[in-house]
Amino acid sequence: MDNSSAHRAGELSKTGKRVLWASLTAAILVTAACSTGAPSDSGSGVGISAPSALPPFVSSADERQPTNLPRSIGFPQSTTNEYDNDIATGLRAGAADTGMELQAAVSDGDPQRHTQITDQFRTSGVGSIVTSVLDPAAQEPGLLAAIEQGMAVQTVVMGPSTSTANAPQYEIGKALALAARDFIETSLNGEATVAILNIDSVESVRPRYQAIRDVLGDIPGANIVGDVEPATQDSQAGYETTSTLLQKDPQIDVVLGEDYFGVGALAAMQASGRDLSKVFIGGTNASNEPRDNIAKGTAYRAVVSTSPAIMAYSMARHAADWVDGKAIPQGMCIVPLVLDSPAAVSAFENDMNDLKGTYENPERLSKYLTFLGSISYQTRDQWFTDTWTPTTCGDQ
Repeated sequence: MDNSSAHRAGELSKTGKRVLWASLTAAILVTAACSTGAPSDSGSGVGISAPSALPPFVSSADERQPTNLPRSIGFPQSTTNEYDNDIATGLRAGAADTGMELQAAVSDGDPQRHTQITDQFRTSGVGSIVTSVLDPAAQEPGLLAAIEQGMAVQTVVMGPSTSTANAPQYEIGKALALAARDFIETSLNGEATVAILNIDSVESVRPRYQAIRDVLGDIPGANIVGDVEPATQDSQAGYETTSTLLQKDPQIDVVLGEDYFGVGALAAMQASGRDLSKVFIGGTNASNEPRDNIAKGTAYRAVVSTSPAIMAYSMARHAADWVDGKAIPQGMCIVPLVLDSPAAVSAFENDMNDLKGTYENPERLSKYLTFLGSISYQTRDQWFTDTWTPTTCGDQ
């Protein structure tokens, strides 16, 4: 690596590095409400297996029997990366808009510390808990205890839960691949040399990459010359992997992967001296740097957002509803949203800067989330014993 490349790689390590949220993607939220005044006979029962389909959510206009749960949210934050910080932003806004108190503590990626913080919030009498998963097996006993105590346990991707937020992972990859296909057909005359920077080791998001392969496989002129998993999940690894692939095949036209891989891939393409007008870089999760690049009109042309801020805001609102005895969704389907132009990025950021307005406007909210099923404190014996996994956010 020459001096300019090393400097660029160093800058990437400082500014572009992100930890995979195990997104959807691979990040997991848990919202729970507990109270020293909750009845010992909670009626949580043995739960039910998550069904393959859920009906549309219908909110309850009237408050039901009060739960006497504290109006507070405890947030054991697993990291201070951008995704978890977006979750904190959403929770903070949702708590403020519903008269809930938000308490937060960072576990710094330590599963034992993370579990301890979760249990401390649960046993000290906070009204709800939101957390990112680090070790599902270690966390499961705490989640089951929270459910038994009458808490609204909301998770992303995993069970057990009273409510699960999940994204149709295959649809995320398909949306990204279709955006790349449009570029290949309109700008590259149907011919493209493609590199896929996958994270197949993360089972929960593996369908994303199968979808990418399926879509590209239907393009006669698309030639996949690299389908590899970088050593680490950050922009530096994206830079190094793309640089290595370019040494073998300097004419790579398309690079697809997680959004932080795309940041590194863009820098590698720039360092190679390629004509970037004929390059398509795309990713998933839509963090700040990829969005900035799309807004500027660079070769980073598309990201598929999973919208953590509005998801967390909704969870805070649902936590408040649970405390008030109202119904909340059993399933929150995260809509894969393609951001592929400055206008799309601007609209997304405007909505994220107005979480309350987005949540309370059904048309705006439907771009990001679909609410399905129904559960409340009174019907909490219908909690899911396993993971609810949507195949689409459309008709269930």
